[in-house]
Amino acid sequence: TNESNVCQRTRFLESHISQLLLMNNIKVLTVNNGLIDFNDFNDSLVMTLQNRINHEQISIQRKKSKAAIHNLQNDGAYYPGLSKVLGFKKAAGIREVMIDEDNAKMIKEVFNMAKNSHSINAIMKHMNYTYRDNGNKTLLTRTSIKRILKNPIYAGYVYNKNGELIKSKQTNGFIDFSLWKEVNDIVVARKLKNR
Repeated sequence: TNESNVCQRTRFLESHISQLLLMNNIKVLTVNNGLIDFNDFNDSLVMTLQNRINHEQISIQRKKSKAAIHNLQNDGAYYPGLSKVLGFKKAAGIREVMIDEDNAKMIKEVFNMAKNSHSINAIMKHMNYTYRDNGNKTLLTRTSIKRILKNPIYAGYVYNKNGELIKSKQTNGFIDFSLWKEVNDIVVARKLKNR
């Protein structure tokens, strides 16, 4: 696994540095343990053990952090990278976002056009023509429009790790859920028709 490879490389690097220090008769002064002489077997062993313990501690903390983020996502309290999703921007606090009104207006129009059975190409052309003239530098592609239409975050919902739709605790969104659902039904129906 990746983690065991990193662990092996860390041990190799640690051993290599220890040998260099030993060959060059270098002593290390540390805040916690004072002077460490790599010529002294006990000092060298203590340093090696402490490095291993620190590495294990970092690994444990990393796993706990991943688990905590996983729980937040599963609870609807955290959507990774939401501040970079078109229509949202970063607010003051950690994990806090606010609606980017200019882009939200454009996304609302994308949903309304999709509801009225406009094709993805027609939506793309209209959006890029209309909003480019208003100074908006975001050009929409077919892929980005499909991604927008499928994303429940605009209606204030997210998928948990089991693929279930749950209410977001991070944002209420700015599209009615009924509109999002209707548009997604249209998109799915079009896909089935094109098969």
